Amino acid sequence: SGGLLIRRSKVQVLEGAQNKPRDNFFTRFSFLHQSLFPMSSWIKHRSEKGPELIIFNTRYDFMENPRKGEEMKAVVLESKDSANLVAINTEGKIIMVRQLRFGTGKMSLEVPGGFIDDGEEAITAAKRELEEESGYTGGSWEYLGKIASNSVFMDAYVHHFLAKGVVKTKTTQQDAGEDIEVVEMTPDEIREAVRKEEIDHPHSLSVLARVLQLWPERL
Repeated sequence: SGGLLIRRSKVQVLEGAQNKPRDNFFTRFSFLHQSLFPMSSWIKHRSEKGPELIIFNTRYDFMENPRKGEEMKAVVLESKDSANLVAINTEGKIIMVRQLRFGTGKMSLEVPGGFIDDGEEAITAAKRELEEESGYTGGSWEYLGKIASNSVFMDAYVHHFLAKGVVKTKTTQQDAGEDIEVVEMTPDEIREAVRKEEIDHPHSLSVLARVLQLWPERL
Protein backbone atom coordinates (compact mmCIF):
# COMPACT_ATOMS: atom_id res chain seq x y z
CA SER A 1 0.00 0.00 0.00
CA GLY A 2 1.50 3.33 -1.08
CA GLY A 3 1.40 6.76 0.58
CA LEU A 4 1.54 10.20 -1.01
CA LEU A 5 4.82 12.10 -0.72
CA ILE A 6 4.94 15.79 -1.63
CA ARG A 7 8.39 17.12 -2.40
CA ARG A 8 9.62 20.37 -3.84
CA SER A 9 10.57 18.36 -6.93
CA LYS A 10 7.68 16.05 -7.84
CA VAL A 11 4.54 14.48 -6.47
CA GLN A 12 5.35 10.78 -6.21
CA VAL A 13 3.87 7.58 -4.79
CA LEU A 14 5.82 5.60 -2.21
CA GLU A 15 5.72 1.85 -2.67
CA GLY A 16 7.96 0.03 -0.22
CA ALA A 17 11.36 1.67 -0.06
CA GLN A 18 11.40 2.96 -3.63
CA ASN A 19 9.99 6.21 -5.04
CA LYS A 20 8.25 5.63 -8.34
CA PRO A 21 6.63 8.13 -10.72
CA ARG A 22 2.92 8.81 -10.29
CA ASP A 23 0.69 5.86 -11.01
CA ASN A 24 -2.11 5.78 -13.56
CA PHE A 25 -4.58 7.39 -11.16
CA PHE A 26 -2.55 10.59 -10.98
CA THR A 27 -1.91 10.54 -14.70
CA ARG A 28 -5.61 10.12 -15.45
CA PHE A 29 -6.60 12.74 -12.86
CA SER A 30 -4.12 15.29 -14.21
CA PHE A 31 -5.27 14.71 -17.79
CA LEU A 32 -8.95 14.97 -16.81
CA HIS A 33 -8.34 18.10 -14.71
CA GLN A 34 -6.49 19.87 -17.51
CA SER A 35 -9.13 18.82 -20.05
CA LEU A 36 -12.01 20.17 -17.98
CA PHE A 37 -10.19 23.21 -16.56
CA PRO A 38 -7.47 24.18 -19.07
CA MET A 39 -6.99 27.66 -17.59
CA SER A 40 -6.85 26.44 -13.97
CA SER A 41 -4.78 23.28 -14.22
CA TRP A 42 -2.36 24.34 -11.49
CA ILE A 43 -3.14 22.41 -8.31
CA LYS A 44 -2.84 24.06 -4.89
CA HIS A 45 -1.58 21.54 -2.33
CA ARG A 46 -1.61 23.81 0.71
CA SER A 47 -1.23 27.40 1.93
CA GLU A 48 0.77 28.88 4.78
CA LYS A 49 0.39 32.24 6.47
CA GLY A 50 3.30 34.64 6.03
CA PRO A 51 4.31 37.82 7.85
CA GLU A 52 1.73 40.56 8.39
CA LEU A 53 2.66 43.87 6.80
CA ILE A 54 1.12 47.29 7.44
CA ILE A 55 -1.41 47.20 4.59
CA PHE A 56 -0.97 43.62 3.36
CA ASN A 57 -0.97 40.08 4.68
CA THR A 58 1.31 37.57 3.02
CA ARG A 59 0.42 34.00 2.10
CA TYR A 60 2.50 31.18 0.65
CA ASP A 61 0.68 28.88 -1.79
CA PHE A 62 2.37 25.59 -2.66
CA MET A 63 1.35 24.99 -6.27
CA GLU A 64 1.96 22.07 -8.61
CA ASN A 65 3.11 23.10 -12.07
CA PRO A 66 1.00 21.07 -14.55
CA ARG A 67 3.74 21.14 -17.19
CA LYS A 68 6.53 19.78 -15.02
CA GLY A 69 4.68 18.11 -12.14
CA GLU A 70 6.84 20.05 -9.69
CA GLU A 71 5.75 21.96 -6.63
CA MET A 72 6.69 25.60 -6.22
CA LYS A 73 6.19 28.14 -3.45
CA ALA A 74 4.22 31.18 -4.64
CA VAL A 75 4.02 34.42 -2.66
CA VAL A 76 0.64 36.18 -2.53
CA LEU A 77 -0.08 39.58 -1.00
CA GLU A 78 -3.58 39.57 0.47
CA SER A 79 -5.18 42.99 0.30
CA LYS A 80 -8.47 44.81 0.37
CA ASP A 81 -9.93 45.88 -2.97
CA SER A 82 -9.62 49.54 -3.84
CA ALA A 83 -11.50 52.11 -5.90
CA ASN A 84 -10.41 55.07 -8.01
CA LEU A 85 -12.13 57.43 -10.37
CA VAL A 86 -12.05 60.07 -13.05
CA ALA A 87 -13.80 63.07 -11.49
CA ILE A 88 -14.82 65.91 -13.82
CA ASN A 89 -15.95 69.21 -12.30
CA THR A 90 -18.57 71.60 -13.67
CA GLU A 91 -15.88 73.43 -15.66
CA GLY A 92 -14.89 70.25 -17.50
CA LYS A 93 -11.60 69.81 -15.66
CA ILE A 94 -10.40 66.49 -14.27
CA ILE A 95 -9.51 66.37 -10.58
CA MET A 96 -6.03 64.93 -10.01
CA VAL A 97 -3.87 64.60 -6.90
CA ARG A 98 -0.11 64.76 -6.51
CA GLN A 99 1.53 62.88 -3.65
CA LEU A 100 4.75 61.11 -2.70
CA ARG A 101 4.86 57.38 -3.43
CA PHE A 102 7.34 55.63 -1.16
CA GLY A 103 7.95 52.75 -3.59
CA THR A 104 9.38 54.94 -6.35
CA GLY A 105 10.51 57.66 -3.97
CA LYS A 106 9.01 60.41 -6.12
CA MET A 107 5.93 62.57 -6.44
CA SER A 108 3.15 60.88 -8.41
CA LEU A 109 0.32 62.56 -10.35
CA GLU A 110 -2.78 60.37 -9.99
CA VAL A 111 -6.54 60.21 -9.90
CA PRO A 112 -8.15 60.09 -6.42
CA GLY A 113 -8.60 56.63 -4.93
CA GLY A 114 -7.88 54.28 -2.08
CA PHE A 115 -8.80 51.11 -0.22
CA ILE A 116 -12.38 49.95 0.24
CA ASP A 117 -13.12 49.59 3.96
CA ASP A 118 -14.59 46.37 5.35
CA GLY A 119 -18.32 46.24 4.62
CA GLU A 120 -18.14 49.30 2.36
CA GLU A 121 -19.48 49.41 -1.20
CA ALA A 122 -16.96 50.26 -3.91
CA ILE A 123 -18.86 53.39 -5.01
CA THR A 124 -19.08 54.58 -1.39
CA ALA A 125 -15.32 54.21 -1.06
CA ALA A 126 -14.74 56.11 -4.31
CA LYS A 127 -16.95 58.98 -3.13
CA ARG A 128 -15.24 59.02 0.28
CA GLU A 129 -11.75 59.05 -1.24
CA LEU A 130 -12.68 61.87 -3.62
CA GLU A 131 -14.02 63.94 -0.75
CA GLU A 132 -11.11 63.22 1.60
CA GLU A 133 -8.36 63.80 -0.96
CA SER A 134 -9.81 66.72 -2.92
CA GLY A 135 -12.87 68.13 -1.13
CA TYR A 136 -15.07 67.48 -4.18
CA THR A 137 -18.50 65.87 -3.82
CA GLY A 138 -21.74 65.31 -5.74
CA GLY A 139 -22.10 64.74 -9.45
CA SER A 140 -23.48 61.82 -11.46
CA TRP A 141 -21.64 58.51 -11.10
CA GLU A 142 -21.00 55.56 -13.40
CA TYR A 143 -19.24 52.26 -12.74
CA LEU A 144 -16.63 51.53 -15.43
CA GLY A 145 -15.46 48.06 -14.39
CA LYS A 146 -12.51 46.61 -12.51
CA ILE A 147 -8.96 45.40 -13.07
CA ALA A 148 -6.64 43.14 -11.11
CA SER A 149 -4.43 45.27 -8.88
CA ASN A 150 -1.36 43.18 -9.76
CA SER A 151 -2.25 39.61 -10.66
CA VAL A 152 1.41 38.54 -10.47
CA PHE A 153 1.38 38.43 -6.66
CA MET A 154 -1.78 40.17 -5.36
CA ASP A 155 -5.35 38.93 -4.88
CA ALA A 156 -7.10 42.32 -4.98
CA TYR A 157 -9.02 44.31 -7.59
CA VAL A 158 -9.33 48.01 -8.39
CA HIS A 159 -12.83 49.30 -9.20
CA HIS A 160 -13.07 52.22 -11.65
CA PHE A 161 -15.68 54.98 -11.65
CA LEU A 162 -16.54 58.12 -13.61
CA ALA A 163 -18.04 61.11 -11.78
CA LYS A 164 -19.34 64.07 -13.80
CA GLY A 165 -20.24 67.48 -12.41
CA VAL A 166 -18.46 67.24 -9.05
CA VAL A 167 -18.26 70.41 -6.97
CA LYS A 168 -15.74 71.63 -4.39
CA THR A 169 -17.72 71.71 -1.13
CA LYS A 170 -15.33 70.67 1.64
CA THR A 171 -11.77 70.85 2.84
CA THR A 172 -9.51 67.85 2.41
CA GLN A 173 -9.24 65.20 5.16
CA GLN A 174 -5.90 63.56 4.57
CA ASP A 175 -4.54 60.49 6.35
CA ALA A 176 -1.46 60.69 8.56
CA GLY A 177 0.76 59.36 5.77
CA GLU A 178 -0.54 61.76 3.09
CA ASP A 179 0.48 65.22 1.93
CA ILE A 180 -1.69 65.76 -1.15
CA GLU A 181 -1.80 68.59 -3.66
CA VAL A 182 -5.03 68.87 -5.68
CA VAL A 183 -4.53 69.62 -9.38
CA GLU A 184 -7.28 70.48 -11.89
CA MET A 185 -6.38 69.53 -15.48
CA THR A 186 -8.07 69.70 -18.86
CA PRO A 187 -8.32 66.51 -20.94
CA ASP A 188 -5.60 67.83 -23.27
CA GLU A 189 -3.33 68.54 -20.31
CA ILE A 190 -3.91 64.97 -19.12
CA ARG A 191 -2.95 63.60 -22.54
CA GLU A 192 0.19 65.73 -22.61
CA ALA A 193 1.16 64.59 -19.10
CA VAL A 194 0.70 60.96 -20.17
CA ARG A 195 2.81 61.53 -23.30
CA LYS A 196 5.60 63.04 -21.16
CA GLU A 197 5.26 60.17 -18.64
CA GLU A 198 4.37 62.64 -15.92
CA ILE A 199 1.44 60.32 -15.19
CA ASP A 200 2.83 56.80 -14.79
CA HIS A 201 0.66 55.38 -12.04
CA PRO A 202 -0.80 52.22 -13.65
CA HIS A 203 -4.19 52.25 -11.92
CA SER A 204 -4.65 55.92 -12.84
CA LEU A 205 -3.73 55.24 -16.46
CA SER A 206 -6.18 52.36 -16.52
CA VAL A 207 -9.20 54.38 -15.41
CA LEU A 208 -8.21 57.42 -17.48
CA ALA A 209 -7.98 55.21 -20.58
CA ARG A 210 -11.61 54.16 -20.03
CA VAL A 211 -12.67 57.79 -20.37
CA LEU A 212 -10.11 59.53 -22.61
CA GLN A 213 -8.20 58.62 -25.76
CA LEU A 214 -4.78 58.90 -24.14
CA TRP A 215 -2.55 57.69 -26.96
CA PRO A 216 -2.78 57.89 -30.75
CA GLU A 217 -4.03 54.68 -32.35
CA ARG A 218 -1.21 52.38 -33.51
CA LEU A 219 -3.18 50.03 -35.76
